[in-house]
Amino acid sequence: MMLWPKGGYVRTVIERNGMKTKRMFLTSVDYYNDPVKNIPIVRLFGKDRWGNPLSLWDADFYPYFYLASPRAADRRMIASSGAEIVGEVELEHYSKLYTCAKIRTRLPSDIPRLRDKL
Repeated sequence: MMLWPKGGYVRTVIERNGMKTKRMFLTSVDYYNDPVKNIPIVRLFGKDRWGNPLSLWDADFYPYFYLASPRAADRRMIASSGAEIVGEVELEHYSKLYTCAKIRTRLPSDIPRLRDKL
C-alpha cells in the first residue's frame, strides 16, 4: 500500500464514460490539441493510493478568460475572432467589484492574442 505524500494534493476525478470516481495523487497536468477535431485535450497524470499509475483525459474543457466591462467594440472583436461570451460574473479586484464577461475560445493558444488586443 502506498502512503500519500505529506501535504500531497489529492483530487477526486470523475470518469465520464463509466461515471466512476477515482482518487489520485496528481503528479502532472498538461494538454494537447487533438489533430483531427482541433480541440484541446486535458491530460491528468498521477498515482492511486496503491502506487498504480493513472492517466485521465478530458475533452470537455474549453479555454476561457475574463474581461471587465466589455464595450460594444470589444464584443464585435470577440465575435469576429471566433470566440464567444458565455456568461457574466462579478469579480473583486482590490476590494472593488467588476462585472466581467467570461470569454470562451476554441484553443488555448487563442487566449494571449485576443486578450492582448482587448
